[in-house]
Amino acid sequence: MSGEQDQQQQIAHLRQELDTCQARQYELEMQLRIRDGNIEDLQSRLQQVQQHYDDLRQHDDDLAQKKRKRAEDEVAAAMKREVGLRRQRRDLEQQLAACTAKLAAAERRLSGAGSAEHPRQQQEQAAGNGAAQPQVAAAQPAAEGGGGHGQGSGVAAAGAPPAAGSGSGGAGPPGSDTVEGAAALAAMQNAPHDGAPAAPNPQEPSLKPPSSS
Repeated sequence: MSGEQDQQQQIAHLRQELDTCQARQYELEMQLRIRDGNIEDLQSRLQQVQQHYDDLRQHDDDLAQKKRKRAEDEVAAAMKREVGLRRQRRDLEQQLAACTAKLAAAERRLSGAGSAEHPRQQQEQAAGNGAAQPQVAAAQPAAEGGGGHGQGSGVAAAGAPPAAGSGSGGAGPPGSDTVEGAAALAAMQNAPHDGAPAAPNPQEPSLKPPSSS
C-alpha cells in the first residue's frame, strides 16, 4: 500500500508540475506574441519614419535644385542685361560719334562759307576803289597847276551839294558813289582855267552836225 500511494503522490506531483509548466509556457507564448506584435508595430513605425525622412530628404534636394536653378537663371539674366547694356552703350557711342562728325562738318561748311563771302566783298570793294583812284590821281595835277582859279574851282566843286543818289543818305545802286565822283572829277578837269575854253568830254556826244561831203 505504501508503494502504491507513493506512486500516486509522485504522479500527482508530476501532473502539478506539468500544469505549472504548461501555464508558464502559455504565459511565455503570450508574451512572445505581444512582443512580436510590438516588434511589428515598431517596424511599421520605423518604415513610416524612414519614408518621412526620405520625403524630407527629397524635398530638401528639390529645394536645393530649385535654388541652384534660380541662381543660374539670375546669373543668366544678369549676363543678358549686361550684354544688352553694352550693346546699348555701343549704339549710343556710335550715334554720338556720327552726330559729332556731322556737327564738325557743318561747322567747317559754315566757317568756309563765311570766309568765302568775306574775300568776295573785299574784292568788290578793292575793284571799286581801284576804278576811282586813277581818276583822282589824274585830277590832282590839274587842280594843283591851275593856280588860284584852279583851287577856287576845286573848293567850289568840293562845296557843291552831292548829286542825287550819292553820299550816305542816297538810295542809289552799288557803285553810284564811284561813278558820280568820277563824273565830278572829269568836270573839274574840263572846267576853264583863266579864260581857257573847256576841253571836250570824250564821253559826251558831240553836238556838232556831221559835215556833209
